[in-house]
Amino acid sequence: MLKPLQAPSLDQSDALRIENATLRAEVRRRLPLVPRRKRLVDQAFADAKLLIDWRYGGMSITQRGAYNMGMGRRRWSRAVTVLHRAGIWNRVDVVVDEYEECLRLLGNLQRRAANTGAYRWLFG
Repeated sequence: MLKPLQAPSLDQSDALRIENATLRAEVRRRLPLVPRRKRLVDQAFADAKLLIDWRYGGMSITQRGAYNMGMGRRRWSRAVTVLHRAGIWNRVDVVVDEYEECLRLLGNLQRRAANTGAYRWLFG
């Protein structure tokens, strides 16, 4: 037969609160935190791919065109920096003719940056 639950006493409540806080701290230490810069870089690569998709879909990828599609100025600027570093963009337009080639160049840059951890160029 099951025992009826009792309301925890004040001492039990304090002990449970302490145990809960201890467990949360342990979990927090074990989970890898994604640094802010890494999140921004990942977002920049995702936005760069989105710009490529828009460009080969026939849409404008100027700052104003991207803003009209819902991308902010900073996100657009970081995405264009990624495209420029990948050799896809020359600050005027996309210079690579094929969509698959753009994706290959973007993937190469992303792997190279991830392997070396060299993300400073995006924020320099």
